[in-house]
Amino acid sequence: MSKRSNDYKNGYRDAIRFAISEIDENIDNFSIDEGVGNEIVGNLKTIFRKVYQDE
Repeated sequence: MSKRSNDYKNGYRDAIRFAISEIDENIDNFSIDEGVGNEIVGNLKTIFRKVYQDE
């Protein structure tokens, strides 16, 4: 796998992790409904797995 490909994957990983942490924080602050937030987090985790499934 090329370095550029790994860099993209690492960028996606970091962005997804950041998004999940922001969603979790908003759930904790009651800014986002817990059910909706959990659904979004689940979708992000699915994307994360698909990005890394070839490794």
